[in-house]
Amino acid sequence: MASAATEPTLENGSARYVAPSNGSAGTLAFTADARDHSGIRSPKVLVWPASS
Repeated sequence: MASAATEPTLENGSARYVAPSNGSAGTLAFTADARDHSGIRSPKVLVWPASS
């Protein structure tokens, strides 16, 4: 019996951003719990500025 396709789910997401200062690079860290009935094989994250 085939089951209906489901969308992957993301839960418990959080982000931490530290702006560049005094010549040092800034950092962005993102964490989340990802689930899908077929598994998560190769996640990709695209960071896009809110002002765009």
